Amino acid sequence: MTDQFGSDETGNEPGNAPGYEPETETGAPDHVDAFDQDDDQGDGQVEDLQDVPWWKQPRVYIAAIALIGVVALLVISQINRNDSALDGAQENLPTPAQGSRESVHEMEMLIDGKSAPIDFVQLTDQGSLIPPTDVSRLGWYSASAIPGEEGAAGSSVITGHVNEVDQGDGYAARFADLKAGDTVTVKVDGESRDFTVSHDPVQVVKGAEMPEAVNDAVGENRLVLITCGGEFVGGTLGYSDNIIVEATPVR
Repeated sequence: MTDQFGSDETGNEPGNAPGYEPETETGAPDHVDAFDQDDDQGDGQVEDLQDVPWWKQPRVYIAAIALIGVVALLVISQINRNDSALDGAQENLPTPAQGSRESVHEMEMLIDGKSAPIDFVQLTDQGSLIPPTDVSRLGWYSASAIPGEEGAAGSSVITGHVNEVDQGDGYAARFADLKAGDTVTVKVDGESRDFTVSHDPVQVVKGAEMPEAVNDAVGENRLVLITCGGEFVGGTLGYSDNIIVEATPVR
């Protein structure tokens, strides 16, 4: 089986891998008490706005405050976006190849009570396994074993993006936090199948040899989870390494 998770010249591998509308005035009064004060002010006279310099009129102050608020929000938004990019948020995620399996219709993963839908994906023409661009979803390599399948079925490979600059952290970011003994549940057509993490996550440089379990098609079923990790390098690679987690079925 092709090492679909190794880096190729294209760099396409898994894990590279949310106004103010002014009111219309109709018949505005000649005198406006902007601060809800009594009509009697000091000498009992209400100042006509026509006699007040434009820069002292209440509406000018309100408009200026509103404008300042909008500018501040835009600046904060841009700062947050830049911070995400500096922290290693990926952009322009590649498009996955759609997979299928006649005997399975839907899957879902649960880790620590948090769930994510699992799409069926296949290798691209370049031989890469690409997760869904929606980082809240995962991708199951539909040519691998069905999770929890009995017999010499081989590994069940599931991958996901760690993050994206506009979407934030992906569900697969949880993979790196798994420890030996933790439980991962995969629902296959509504049936829960539990797996126990065999050992702490393994970090492998993209392009290097992957753990044997990744391409195992004849051994006992194991769950193999893959996402990105290591140093953020940008470009088509996203991150320098892959994070790999293995888990065995609870029988």
